[in-house]
Amino acid sequence: MNLIPKKCIHVALALLGLSFSHALDCGSCPGCTLILPGIESSASTILDSYKTLEDRVAKRYEKEILPLEKEILLLEHEIMRETAHIQALERKILLYQKGIVYITESIKELELTRTQTQPNKTNQKKE
Repeated sequence: MNLIPKKCIHVALALLGLSFSHALDCGSCPGCTLILPGIESSASTILDSYKTLEDRVAKRYEKEILPLEKEILLLEHEIMRETAHIQALERKILLYQKGIVYITESIKELELTRTQTQPNKTNQKKE
């Protein structure tokens, strides 16, 4: 809940990053006791300038930053898709590697079995 009126100098100065002692209150805030002449119009000018600046920043954000944020989101989504695709390819490669190892070991076993079951050709020629 905001108890400070829009034309209060405290708000205007706070928006500018300045602090204002409550000893010099504007008279509009709850608890203010001293009314300073001309402060209301100064605060109004400061607030109007701030509002104009805020509107310019909002328009620039919508024009320049928001499209970039949308593009970043699209690129992040594409990166996630490509990462998932790469991970799937890595899993396939691992399966192929396991298959190659299995086939290689099977071939070695077959060759070993074949050499053990076939008589040695050099021994057959000598006999």
